[in-house]
Parts: sequence; structure tokens; C-alpha cells
Amino acid sequence: MDKLRQAELFDTPKQLPHGLIYQPEYITREEEETLLDAIAPLPLREARFQEYFAKRRVVHFRSAGSAEAYDDNDDDTFSSGPLPQPSQSGWRSIPPPLFMRW
Repeated sequence: MDKLRQAELFDTPKQLPHGLIYQPEYITREEEETLLDAIAPLPLREARFQEYFAKRRVVHFRSAGSAEAYDDNDDDTFSSGPLPQPSQSGWRSIPPPLFMRW
């Protein structure tokens, strides 16, 4: 039986921007399900910058020792707590310290 494959959402351009690599089937079906199971319960909120709302939903994580810097009622500083357990072990061999905003 042929492997079932999801239809493409967008056509892949013949030439990608310099440095961009498109890799179909980058994660396995099992990894996709695990990732979706980890994302589903997260308290996603509208992304906000000052008085503007973006057309995406975000979740913010903090280190265990920085809880006092966040206010759950303030859209600019809310945090959903520490990074969830499945992500802490490192996904795709990426060490957890590299999962940060620069």
C-alpha cells in the first residue's frame, strides 16, 4: 500500500529565498500527533502589541524563577508558566536553552 500523503496547501516555488530550506514530511505522523496533543491544551491568546491585535494566537512561557515579572491579567506580560514537559526534553535534539526569544 502506498504511503498516504497530505495534499500540499501551497505550491512550492521553484526558487526559495536564500537560506530557506523546504523539507516535506519533516516530522512523522506520530511526532505531529504528539505536538498537536501538547499544543491543544495551551491557553492561546490573541497576539497584542500596544492597542493592536495580530491575526494569530500566541502563548508565552517563562522560567520557573521569573514568575514575579508576569501578570496573567496584562496582555503585554502574561505567561502560561514554564515550558510544558514534552518540550523540556528537547524536540529534534535541540537543547531547551535554545528555545528562547532573542
